[in-house]
Amino acid sequence: METVKQLPKTIKLFKFARKEASLHGDYKIAAMPRISEIARNTEDRVKVDLSFYLENDKTPCIKGIINTNIILDCQRCLEAFPIELKVNFNLAFVRYEDQAEGLDSSFEVYVICLLYTSDAADERSSVD
Repeated sequence: METVKQLPKTIKLFKFARKEASLHGDYKIAAMPRISEIARNTEDRVKVDLSFYLENDKTPCIKGIINTNIILDCQRCLEAFPIELKVNFNLAFVRYEDQAEGLDSSFEVYVICLLYTSDAADERSSVD
């Protein structure tokens, strides 16, 4: 298992899943356009923990937790409305929808398209 303390700009899903990599880091709320539009505290941080693995030795998955405290405007009184968010998720990535049939119902499944290049050739068999 490989643990990394900083979040990369690009996630190499299959490589990280094969290595069972764990990534931990944080982002400013300001770096997240949709959230920063509604948050008062855009300089605060969002903590992200990601664990990559292969389910059934072939399906790349990400288990993660996102933690933050966000301050919104109350729609009724327009005062500050602080909310503590802790979001747990379990994602599975498949090439075809029928590959998701053997997965546990706890997964949120994403069908991904792969563009095969010489760099990705070794990753083809990982999702078959």
